[in-house]
Amino acid sequence: MFTESRIDKMDLREIQNKIKKADKDRGWDVSLLSQTFTHLIEEVGEIGRHILFRDGYKTSNLSKEVNDEEFGKELADAIIFLIKIANTQNIDLDEIVQKKANKNWDERFPVDECLKDSKNYVNRQQKILDDFKERLNLF
Repeated sequence: MFTESRIDKMDLREIQNKIKKADKDRGWDVSLLSQTFTHLIEEVGEIGRHILFRDGYKTSNLSKEVNDEEFGKELADAIIFLIKIANTQNIDLDEIVQKKANKNWDERFPVDECLKDSKNYVNRQQKILDDFKERLNLF
């Protein structure tokens, strides 16, 4: 019935337009920005649950499955809600993401400086873990 709003391989602008059409077809294009944002936060919370499990902070006896497919679905839900927010504000994500990413990569985050910062970050994190292990006398 709504095959014209199916998403296959496409660029960000196409995805944004398909989501806009799917929302309009279903009457969801009248949702308040605050409601859409709240749905996004809900999805981000579900992503957080998966990350806590992956990092070993939470155990697997959770109410929902925690696997790669479910994690991917939560990421997709969050992306969809981000796109919905952009749609309500008439923001062309394809254009703005390209501009922002290129500016970040070209001006804000030069490769050499970032690699140096990443190495320093890893060293700091290792020191924190070593200190933590020593305090707990775990290892």
